[in-house]
Amino acid sequence: MSRIAKSLHGVVMGVALLGSATMALRAGGAQAQQGQAQAYSREAYDAFNTCKAMTAPEQEIGCLDNWMTKYSKTDAGLLFYVYADYFKDYPLVRDYPKAVEACDKLLSLPNLDPLTQYQVLLGRAQNFMAGAKTRELSTPQALNAARDSARQALKALDALKKPDAMSQDDWDKSKKSGTGILWSVIAQASNALKDFPAVIEAYRAILALDPNDGASYYAIGNAYLQMNPPQALDGYWNIARAIALKVQGEAQVRIYLKNLVLKYQGGQVQCDNLLDEEVNQMIALAAGSADRPASYTLPTGDDLTKAQQDTANFIPYLREGGDHGKLMWLAVCGLEYTDFVSKIIGVDLPPADAPPDAPIVLHLFTGATKDETDAGTTADMELKIMGQPDAKRLQAGDELRFTATLMAYDANPFMLHWDKGKVNPEDIPAEKGKTPPKKGRGGAGRK
Repeated sequence: MSRIAKSLHGVVMGVALLGSATMALRAGGAQAQQGQAQAYSREAYDAFNTCKAMTAPEQEIGCLDNWMTKYSKTDAGLLFYVYADYFKDYPLVRDYPKAVEACDKLLSLPNLDPLTQYQVLLGRAQNFMAGAKTRELSTPQALNAARDSARQALKALDALKKPDAMSQDDWDKSKKSGTGILWSVIAQASNALKDFPAVIEAYRAILALDPNDGASYYAIGNAYLQMNPPQALDGYWNIARAIALKVQGEAQVRIYLKNLVLKYQGGQVQCDNLLDEEVNQMIALAAGSADRPASYTLPTGDDLTKAQQDTANFIPYLREGGDHGKLMWLAVCGLEYTDFVSKIIGVDLPPADAPPDAPIVLHLFTGATKDETDAGTTADMELKIMGQPDAKRLQAGDELRFTATLMAYDANPFMLHWDKGKVNPEDIPAEKGKTPPKKGRGGAGRK
């Protein structure tokens, strides 16, 4: 339920009960009409007042049931008041389907004045929301009836004139109360009917009453995601805006959004911090705009797979930066590469007193071609090697192949940071007095 629906729930209940009380008071006027035999008899009137005098709602309902069995066909002039008391009593015993039925019976009577008709429609909406999880009110027929009735009530409210005895401010508050609950009914029924465009329309109307209602944006986001086909980006954007507006359960909703984006991108984003950056950026942008700009997109899983396979542009795109660099880094961060060819610019050995697991750090350069690599003099990669003590025999100028995980990236000055590195043993110089291993064919690629 939206925030406005929750906050106005009690207010609207008060309006509905006020309507019931008004109708009950009108029943007192029936005494003046007791001489109209064509409307009802004195016997029926007295029997009705006997029921009305009962203080326990269960007792009055039982009494009214007996009255209906005996008098409903012959004393129709009292039906309005009987249905009005049913309307009053059933919510008190939490029998909301019967309360809705009483409203429908009231609405079926002729010559209801506009205000009474609206009050009954509003009461029907209230009781539907209270009992929406019951079997009787969750059938397609009941859901469509609830939605149609709420739409009818909105039209009735729009046509009502402010009562002379009510201030404009009170009238405006009353209309806002009714409008909020009626659109909430439309949203709830439409969602159960899987009519997601109608769900979105209803929550947009609620947002017109309260533009900062994060729960409505969250509901809109999920409606977009359940459409066929899903409107993923619009769904994510609305959920992001709900987070920006501090929707209830904000931390859990943020995790939900992150998982949605991860799935949208095919699970290809390996660096969790980059996924967080995508989500945080979306939330920041959505905080400033209720509607997703057409220019806003997210890379898909296919986009990331193509980038991973584009080995020719791997380093050129990262050097270039911009959209190409952003996409490439999102695609390759956290991946393990095998037999990556490079040249050593410098070697940092751990000090003699370093712990056994201290890394050997190689400063490397890789060009687009072998000639460019051979000519390089400034490192553009840093490789941490652990558990391979033979690598200490490597020297500046040596060419090698390594397997490692790409962990970080500096754009300016350009630098790739590799971790969990292993140098191909064939490329490590042999110890003095020993024959070096025979080298295999070079190359580079992902494992």
